[in-house]
Amino acid sequence: MTPLIALLSSAGWAQSGDAPPIEGLSESWGPRMQVSVEVGTLGNRDAAYDLFADGNQMPSRGVRVGYRVLERLEVFAGWHHLGRGSVVQLDSPTDTEADFATTRSEFVAAFTAEEFTLGPRVDISIEDRFYPYASAALLVVRGLARLDDAPNSSANIGQIRAAGVGAGLLAMGGAEIRIPVVDDWHVALHAELGYGWVSPIGLGDLGQMQPGGVAGRGGVGIRF
Repeated sequence: MTPLIALLSSAGWAQSGDAPPIEGLSESWGPRMQVSVEVGTLGNRDAAYDLFADGNQMPSRGVRVGYRVLERLEVFAGWHHLGRGSVVQLDSPTDTEADFATTRSEFVAAFTAEEFTLGPRVDISIEDRFYPYASAALLVVRGLARLDDAPNSSANIGQIRAAGVGAGLLAMGGAEIRIPVVDDWHVALHAELGYGWVSPIGLGDLGQMQPGGVAGRGGVGIRF
């Protein structure tokens, strides 16, 4: 036996073919899959949005799934749905009886959207419980605007509907807390804050709308 082989054998790993441990690398990546339910919001300061809601935020709810491809890198995809609406009242002057009375009419203005995200997330582990992270995702928003003076009728010929799609980016920073349940199953709670930008969404005769601004999301799920 050569001196080198003897030295490796005495270390206890040469005969088995195992490499020596590398300090700083964990033996396991932990749970690979993530499934979460979320609530969130995306800013929208566009004046066109004022017709559908008060304030400059678009609250939403949805789901997120993720898969860890490297020890500190995860790829995730998400879907959020939002719906906002208001009743708009209009006063128009009439002169049918020469009394200059006004006639009040109203219609429903509704805006719904589907938000789709896809991108990477990188994190660091603190005591295998607390995980600060940052993410950057492609953001696609499909918006649908509807003006309807007879919302209870599905055959209203006076209804105006228009849909369009915008694309952009969603950059977020946040933290996740994991609570082990059994084996590699964990309950995971996360919260994040960042900024979203979306290209203008064309809405036909209703013009266009460009959401974007401060964004926030939070949720609970499982990792396994």
